[in-house]
Amino acid sequence: MRNPLAGLSRPWQIAVGLYAVWLAFAYAVLLRADSIYLWHFALFALAALLFAKPRLLRPRRGPPRRAHFFLVGLIWSALVAMPLATLLRGDLHPNLIVNSALWLGGCGALVGAWMWLVSRWRWPALPLYFVAGAIALAEPGFVVVRSAQQGAWSGLLVLLPVLHATHACLVAPVANAYREAFSDATRPATANAFVTGIVLGTAAFLFGAAAWFAIVKQLLGAPAGT
Repeated sequence: MRNPLAGLSRPWQIAVGLYAVWLAFAYAVLLRADSIYLWHFALFALAALLFAKPRLLRPRRGPPRRAHFFLVGLIWSALVAMPLATLLRGDLHPNLIVNSALWLGGCGALVGAWMWLVSRWRWPALPLYFVAGAIALAEPGFVVVRSAQQGAWSGLLVLLPVLHATHACLVAPVANAYREAFSDATRPATANAFVTGIVLGTAAFLFGAAAWFAIVKQLLGAPAGT
């Protein structure tokens, strides 16, 4: 298998190495407290498989299209990645099917944002992963923001890499599978693309989730996403 660090600049290689050490430290702390975090390793294993074999996510016949991207991305993010990221507990509802249904808005908007991003720029795999995980900085629970406001820096040191990795897995495997599928993506992703990806992905996830929660409340006449 080709080295995933091949072709990356020295600063990127250093960043990946530091990230791996930080993530290993975080899980060493978490697993000492509760073995339930092993579910995240199932998510990471699936994501790694899909990064290694992206054709598994593309249609077997005919060229990949945006409709394929969106449908596959929504199924992966809401029905597979989100349950594993939330440790099969459900963060909005204890029933995992209901919980996944409540995340359709946020996940759909996130997938739609990345469908546009990979259509506009050519993304290397690892920068794509790092940018995709940045939605952890402002996910609907605002865990990172609230921890920083409360000065819980030791907890944040453990939570930040875990939140980044799990949030990256919501969309990065699918975006990686389709990143070279659209012929109009001619420009290489640079710093401007990275900033756009962080802002657009975060905004899409937040507003998509909020809009879907509001629709569910209207339909059911009951609180959703509270």
